[in-house]
Amino acid sequence: FLAVYITQRGVMFALPVGLLLIEATRRIYADELKPSKGLLTSLGLLWGLLPLFHAHAFVIVSIIMALMAIANRRSFKALKELLFSRMALVAYVPAIYFTLRTSDGLKKTSVIHWDGWWLTTAAEAPRFMLQNFGPWLLLPLAVGIAIWRAKNRRWAAEFSIYLGLFLIFFNVMVAPWGWDNVKILIFPYLGFARLAWLSLDSRVPGFSKYIIAFILFFAGFLAVEVTLAPPSKRGAEVYSTRALANLEGVLRDIPKDAVIAAATNHNHTLTFFGRVRAVGYEGHLWSHGIDHAQRLALLKKLMQADPATDYTQTAHALGAKYILWGPEEQAAYPTEPTWPATFKNVSTVPSIHLLEVPK
Repeated sequence: FLAVYITQRGVMFALPVGLLLIEATRRIYADELKPSKGLLTSLGLLWGLLPLFHAHAFVIVSIIMALMAIANRRSFKALKELLFSRMALVAYVPAIYFTLRTSDGLKKTSVIHWDGWWLTTAAEAPRFMLQNFGPWLLLPLAVGIAIWRAKNRRWAAEFSIYLGLFLIFFNVMVAPWGWDNVKILIFPYLGFARLAWLSLDSRVPGFSKYIIAFILFFAGFLAVEVTLAPPSKRGAEVYSTRALANLEGVLRDIPKDAVIAAATNHNHTLTFFGRVRAVGYEGHLWSHGIDHAQRLALLKKLMQADPATDYTQTAHALGAKYILWGPEEQAAYPTEPTWPATFKNVSTVPSIHLLEVPK
């Protein structure tokens, strides 16, 4: 979850806002809060803006809010009340608009699919669960027992909501890539953590709380500790200074607005210099609701050794003025095309070709 929060700017808005909406809904439908019109309007605006910042958060937060209303009122009528509340009426227009924008008119909904056991298989599940969740695997049992002893029906309902949603989205993927579901799972996880505190706080004696907290969050301490190590010993390489220096030399006399056909990896050295690629990283294009399938197919024809390809025509169709052939392209497309003689190599760096597309 640290990886999601640090790297995904939208989560920095979606996480606190999502938790605020969930807690407000819980308190309103548990009759712990009598909201004013101003508060409901503010909550509605935040709810409506959520799809702009993070579509995954909007989906899971809306589901939790609906289930929270039903569970606390013990009636499905509460769902109708929520859907026609001032909060929802304020949220509808911005939520619908931003959902349509970010899903390319709902064309991206087809990515929802079943993928049992998330990022693992049934055979590997025990090792995967132990490695990724560790002592947290024992917590649901402890919380369940504590809630059963407390005879607290609202806690029991919330426990069922969070555990049920975690199990569902452990198997139902909401993006082409399974790891994206961590953005969904973080909300029931945090809701469950809240329940763990409420149900166990009064039952765990004194200093034992600190010992349990240390055990549960030790993996998080390790994750932070790794970031304190020297750069040469931590993490994955994003850019190498040698690659940047080489490409900087190649681009020195190239117009800033020139479109360049290149590999589509997320950390391509072209992006460091703010250069425009004919086709960017597919994950970013998909998440912004941009239909890129046709352009990606053209790029593959251009960059792969297909003798039937009219390279000039294909480059023009992409709007590319240059074709880059460097280490990243060699890794993405193992066979180098035989470029036409009319494509002049304007690069001054021997290991990188920058081919100028004739007009």
